[in-house]
Parts: sequence; C-alpha cells; structure tokens
Amino acid sequence: MKNISIIFLLFSLIVHDTHARIHWPEGKKAAVILTYDDGLKSQLQIVIPQLEEHNFRGTFFLYGQVVKEEDIPEWRKASQRGHELGNHSMFHPCLSQTTGQTAEPCRSLECYSVKDMLIEIGMMNNFLYAIDGKKEHAYAYPCSQCVAGGEDYSKPLLASGLSRFARGGDRGIITNTDSLNYAMIPTLPAHTGISADSLIAYVQEAVEKGGLAIIVFHGVGGDYLTVDANEHKKLVDFLASRPDIWVGTFSEVLNAITTGKNTPKEQSTVRIDTNGDFITYVSPYYALSWSKNFPMMSYWNIESGGRNRKYLDKSLLRPGKGGVLINRDNSSFLTQNPAIYKGMETCYENVTFPDKTVMNCSVIPTNERQFSITIGGGGNKFSHEFFRIHTAPDIAPMSVWAEKTENKPSTLYDTPVTIYTPQIVKASFRLPAVLHFPDYGLVKIEADQDEVYIQEHFVPDYENTGLSLGPFNRGGHAWRKSVHLGSVILSFHSEKPINKACLTFTVLDENYPQIAGCDFSDPRFNGLKRCWQNSFTVNPVHQTMGDNIILEGIGHLSLAFKADMIPFTPELPGTYSMRAALRTSIEIALQERIGENNRIKDFGWECTETTLISLHKYLLATNDWDFIRHYLPQINRLVKGVLDADTDHDGIFEAPFHGNQFEEGRSSWNWWDDFAFGHKDAYLNILAYKALNGMHQIYTLLDMKTEADSIRTRLDLFHSAFNHTFYNKETGMYAGWISQDGKIHDYQFSFVNSMAINEGLVEKERSKRIIKKLLKNMKEAGYNFVYGVPGPTVPVSKEDKGKWDEMTRWGRYENGGLCGQTAYHFIQALYNTGMKEQADEILFKMMDTYEREYTHSGLFPGYLQSVDWRTKGGAPTGYNYLADNYYFLLAAITGYYGIKYPELKNPGNR
Repeated sequence: MKNISIIFLLFSLIVHDTHARIHWPEGKKAAVILTYDDGLKSQLQIVIPQLEEHNFRGTFFLYGQVVKEEDIPEWRKASQRGHELGNHSMFHPCLSQTTGQTAEPCRSLECYSVKDMLIEIGMMNNFLYAIDGKKEHAYAYPCSQCVAGGEDYSKPLLASGLSRFARGGDRGIITNTDSLNYAMIPTLPAHTGISADSLIAYVQEAVEKGGLAIIVFHGVGGDYLTVDANEHKKLVDFLASRPDIWVGTFSEVLNAITTGKNTPKEQSTVRIDTNGDFITYVSPYYALSWSKNFPMMSYWNIESGGRNRKYLDKSLLRPGKGGVLINRDNSSFLTQNPAIYKGMETCYENVTFPDKTVMNCSVIPTNERQFSITIGGGGNKFSHEFFRIHTAPDIAPMSVWAEKTENKPSTLYDTPVTIYTPQIVKASFRLPAVLHFPDYGLVKIEADQDEVYIQEHFVPDYENTGLSLGPFNRGGHAWRKSVHLGSVILSFHSEKPINKACLTFTVLDENYPQIAGCDFSDPRFNGLKRCWQNSFTVNPVHQTMGDNIILEGIGHLSLAFKADMIPFTPELPGTYSMRAALRTSIEIALQERIGENNRIKDFGWECTETTLISLHKYLLATNDWDFIRHYLPQINRLVKGVLDADTDHDGIFEAPFHGNQFEEGRSSWNWWDDFAFGHKDAYLNILAYKALNGMHQIYTLLDMKTEADSIRTRLDLFHSAFNHTFYNKETGMYAGWISQDGKIHDYQFSFVNSMAINEGLVEKERSKRIIKKLLKNMKEAGYNFVYGVPGPTVPVSKEDKGKWDEMTRWGRYENGGLCGQTAYHFIQALYNTGMKEQADEILFKMMDTYEREYTHSGLFPGYLQSVDWRTKGGAPTGYNYLADNYYFLLAAITGYYGIKYPELKNPGNR
C-alpha cells in the first residue's frame, strides 16, 4: 500500500509542477477540444466526416427539443465511433433579454429556479443515456448563462452529480488546473464569419503556453451561427498536420488533466478456466461456459451491478438446450467438433451438419462487460436462422426491448390452440436490442450486419398441461403449469445470405433514476438499483407493459403503477423505450377497448381510471401534447365514463357489483380481486379522484375551460363526500367499500387509508392517527416488514373473500400476505405524516431483502409457489411474476428524498 502511495505521489508531481502547468502525454505540446452545440444537421453531414477523415473525435452538446427523431440513429452511431455527446439542456433556457422570447416566459431563465434547471438537466441526461448508453455527460450552459431565477446554478450542478464538468462562455487558454473552475470551463465561441486563420492563431497561442484550447461551433456550412465549411476544414487539416497537438473529446481531455490519468482506465481482466468439460469465462459482470466437445453455449448469466455474484448460482439457459448454431433446423448439439482455444479465444472450426453444410464459430471476451460470438458459413453464405438461445424455465422470462420488424416470426413452434395449449407469443425485432432479465440485469445485443434480426418465441412445455392446480382452476389456469415450465427462445436470423455475422453481447449498467437531489451511492439503495427495471415488462406481440411478458398491458388495471415510475426512469440505450411501451398501452386501449359505457372493457373495473392516470404521467414524462390532441375525443369519453359512474349523484362513484358478499361471477372487481370490493369502492374512488385531478390539469392547459370547470366542481364535491361516505368512526379508519345493502366493509386496509392520505383527502391530525393505528396493527400481528406490508391489517371475513381457503386464509396472498405494491402507499404515507424514522425502517429493510434474495419465481409457478407474495415468515404465497411488486421503490424518490413530480409543461412548448 505504501508503494502505491509513493507511485501516486510521484505521478502527481509529474502532472502538476510548482506552477501547476500541464504536462501532456506522449510528448504533446498542447491540446485542442472541438465542441459543437445544439445537435444540428450540418454537424452530422459536414463536421463529423471532416473530423473522421483525420481520425479526430468531437464533442457534440445536444439540445433535446431540437434533436430530430430521424437523426437519433446517426447520433448513436457517432457515439459508437467515439464522438462524445454532451448535455445542452432539454429546452435551452436563456435570459429573455438574450433571446427576446417573451412569448414563452417559461423557457426564460428568469422563470426557472435552480431546482427546475437541475431537473431539466437530469431529464436530458436520461435522453442522452437512451442514445449512447452512458450515465455521465458533460454540460454546456445554454447561451453561456448559469443564472436561474437570479441564482447561480453552476455550483449546485456539480454538487448534484449530474455532471463533472460544465463549459462556460469565457474565452481563455487553460494552462493549469489548480485554478480551474470545473463548473465554468472557458471556451472560444466560433462566431459567424470567423476565419480559419483566427482559429489557428488561437490554437498556436495554446501551443506557446502549453495549454488547452476549447472551441465551440454551431452550424458549419449550414444551419445558424454558421462557420464556413471550408474554414472549418482548414482548421481540422491544420490540426492533422501537427502531431504535437492532442485533439480529444471534452471529457477525455479534462478527465486526464484533472485526475492525472492521461491514458484510459485499463479494463479489468476476464478470467478463463479450462478445467473439466467446459471453457468458462468469468468477469464481475458475466459468466459464460462453452462445451469443449461441440459448439454449445452451456452456461450464461449476467449481473449488471457486479455486486452479489448471483449470476454464478444459476444459468439463464435451459439445460440441454443452451445456445447453439442452427443450420436448416439442425443444431450443433453433439456434432463432435472439439473446441480450439488459444489465449482468450474459443473456436469451433468446420462444424459439419447432417446435410454436409459447414459452419464456423468463435467466442472471445472483449472486456469485463462484453463478449462477442462470430459465426461464419465455412466459406459459403448462409441465411435464415443461424443461432438459437433457449432460456431456462426457472427464471422470469426476459423482456426484449427493441423495435419490431416486418419479418414474420417462424411457425416452427406453433401448435393448435386448445384449452391446454395457448397461442404462442412471438415477434421479430431489429437489432440493437436490450434484453432485461429480472433480478440479473440488462444485455445489449448488436450485430455487425444490418441484415441480422432476432425472433422471440415464448414456448410452453406441452407435457405439463391440464387442471394441475386444482379441479376448479378453469380458463387460463389449465395451461399455467405449461407456461411456467416453458422457455423463451431467442433466435438470430438474416434477411439475405451473408458470409458471417458478429454478435456482440454487452452487459449494461443497472437502470435506475439519475435525477438531481437523489444520491443512490449508499449501499442501502442497492436493492433499488438492482430491481428498479423489474417494474417494466413488455409483451412481444403488442409491445405493451403488463405484469409479465404474457399479460398485455392494454388498459391494464396496474398500468398506473408503471406510469408513476416512468418520469423518473432513464430510457434504455438505442432501442424501443418504456415511454413508447406506455404510449402503446394507452393508445391501443383508446383505439380498441372503449365500451358503450365509455369505460375501458376487460380486466378490472378501474382500468378506465388507471388509463387516465397513466396518460397524465406519460404526458409528464414526454410533453407529447400531439398525442393528447389526436386522441382527445376518446379521452373525453373516458372522462365521461368516470363521471357517469356516480349513478346516485352523491359525489361518490359506484361500481356495478353489489359488494354484499364475494361471488365468482361478479360483474366488476378491482386489483384486489380476492375480495368482494363493489358498489361504493374506496379504492376505485381514490383512483378516480387521482385521474380527474390529472385531467383537470390537462384541460386547463388546453384552455378547455368548460371541461376543466366541470371536473373542478365534481372534485370539490367528492372531497367532502369521500370523508362522509367512507370514514368509519368505530375503527377510526376509512372502509374498503360500502356494499349495496348498506354494510360497511372495513378491514383496516393499509392501501385504502394510505392512498387517501397521499392524495390529500385526509386532514393532517386524522392522517397521523390512522397511520399510527395501522402500524400498531401490523406490529401486534407480528409483521417485521422484511418482505413488505399487508393489504388488510385485520383478517377479511369468510363471506368477503374468495372461496379457496388454501389461498385466502389469513396471512396468505391478498389476505394479509406481503407485496411491494401496497408497501409503496404505506411507506409514502409515513413520510407524508412526518414519520420518517418508521418509513426509513420499512423502506431500507425491503430494499435489503430485494438486494439479498431472489424476488420472483418465474412466470406462473402455481398457486402459493411464487415469491411475488410472501407470508410474514417469507414463505411463497403468490402465483405469478408481478411487476407491481417493485412499486415500493418509488418511495425512495418521492418519500425519502421528497422529490415532487414536475408540473405539466405548456402545450405550446413542444
């Protein structure tokens, strides 16, 4: 350790002499950084080709609002080729005296607070992450101005961790780092008409001083603030003629001179083990084994966080199937082609199939997060399917986040649809694609050939069908076991004959919120980082978000849980996004699922309310007012459907089912479908209140005064009616429902009472009394919050719950079982009532559990066999993969850190 310290000290002395002058690597005399603002077309068409002619790389500070959708793939490719993408804000706010834009005051810095500015920068970081997959981005102040609402936000910016360096507007050569302000890096603006000679003179000044020159351009040969393309090329050619000048990207150079590291960080090595029958690669982020005897990927697992090594416990691949070469439906399994391994590379040469066709395959780890598989045709071209991966049945099926193609998926696995054999779930996707394996992490797959695409098939195990879960499990329950024991098959295809294809598998970072004011570096948040993405699963057919990949998310009763998390969730890099899936889920519901009663049909009764809640959160995350305008007639119908549910005009919304006692064939139900919720349903009513509040905001911003006033009147009426109707003086709680026969059904539900508090329906002192009593109930019943929070805190009566006692008796499933969905409401209510210590205890206990243990048991493992619900002792008591289970993680943001949702933006600002 002492030797390391001495080496570090010596290296620091080399980099910083007594005058703190910069000593450049490899004999360089100076450095130049070429930066370009706003993300303009001329930068893609002119600048990048000019730079790449000399193998230079630039830094492009993108301004989100003007980045065109059709240009995003080009920016992604630029990033992949080494150009740096930087953050220039989402809406480019400047002082109004600079822009003269008085028509849009909310885009002027005078109208921003420091917090507003940091939130916007965080949004833009998420936008950039979706393009380049990088969590860190340098920042450039719009108009070189760093004052928001009269306050300097440069220091808060760096303190927030949103950026390490920020480019300012002062002209100057950087000659030492002791006095360098990381929050205001100086730069020379290249104004319209500037000559190459002036720019070269500035560079020569940097050489004379041994310093760093940074130049900022806007348009080059086009767009605005335009520099002539020939003058720009003269500068680039000059730099190419000077090998003593380092031309690097903004972060690359600044990281070097401020950390004393003039070379890229060396990648951790990947360990190879050739003992036994397999060649195994292990890094902190993946484990990969190939058979020595024939081409087969026999073991593969990943961990995006690189912390708990669970990827060494079980494989993502189905035993005996794994990953194999495919030629005309024949696989390389048992083909007797021994592996040749030299160094880190494993090769299979002249793999011969029954028809004498030959293929080759090589595998090599690129770095600790990446490996590649190259498949060739043995001198001949191949097409159609050439590689196939079978995933294991004991993991939750992966979600494929990718754009769909027009290529029809294979019929190879299709069977006739019967009560025992469900329809195959399948689709075709373009590359790149991001695979999400719940609990493990994210893998990005790319191919070096544009013709390569993938197919996803979810194939049940047809030998496990029938009424295997009890004689009364009808409908889809007849094939639940077959689905659980089935497998997702991911196959790789080519649209036309190719000689070879290189497939690259990259383990991505964990995807969790990166927003100002939230520091998740504390290990206590590891469960959040590991499991946040588990909330989002995508159905391959519709590309909607349900509770797992089989359940579609079209107007789904739990869609609002995902929607609540979307505004804080970074997009995945370079592929179909969660925001797009949310939009699709809403859009199909608006197009196809509105019934004659102006409500969403199918699933639960509250799907109308949850669709409107999801719509509001989608708008909050995207500012996509065009979507709202396009579907306004359908949206108005849903609002009418909510309002018309107040059938007796008392301010409370009624459900069709009477709620007197539980019935199997009831006409309506809600998320808590094992209980007899009906008639005046408090859970439904709180969702209606939340949905109408969101629609009031939307109508107000659209200047739809009549509609907004109508909702306001109903909301005011609802507020008093809710307390009068549902507050039970005997228990001091809000009842779950009032049935048609007038009976109060009050099981001291944690979610009903907590949701009412969180929506502001309960006055402060009553809120505290309720929360304290709920907490007392739970502790007296022996709950320790390791696995979650119960829904009812006292047992539900026999007449008000489902008839299968094994599933519905106290402490099981919904009747006192533990789930992460209801935990969110209760934890948030604790924070909202000032009980931070108790809220922290539950939140951090649960996050510790979600980091330490597996949080799911596959897809449909069978009743009482899945850990999506647990008993208070931790025994499984669920039957599904339940994405809702991760909803409680939102409390870390909205509760622990107290982050508020931003206000909806004006629809004129698109």
